[in-house]
Amino acid sequence: MQWKHYEEQMTGLIAAKIGFTMHYCHCEIGVITTGRQRVFSRYYVRVRLPNGTTECGEDHDGPVQALRRLNDLLKSCGVRLLAAGLDPRFYESGLSSQTSWGYLEGEHRAYHMIEAPGERTL
Repeated sequence: MQWKHYEEQMTGLIAAKIGFTMHYCHCEIGVITTGRQRVFSRYYVRVRLPNGTTECGEDHDGPVQALRRLNDLLKSCGVRLLAAGLDPRFYESGLSSQTSWGYLEGEHRAYHMIEAPGERTL
């Protein structure tokens, strides 16, 4: 019996720069549950790269932190994710915390964490 379950909550496209080429990759955001009762364990963000491989970032604190862990992992492979949630100006409010939504300091609208800054994709 498998004890670690990935429960998808949302999918979308995330911009990724590989070398000098821009790609839009399938991205999945969700929670990981464990055990027979499927108790919450952590958040995850998974991306499928153009070569077909998938990489996953996981974190207990929230989906934005999982995205940041994924980005750190991908940097070592020469992949750079371009997403609002990775911008140093990105922050979450008390109401948007752990929802994947937040704000960019100095801007007047909400951004989804996988949305490219300056682009309205969702």
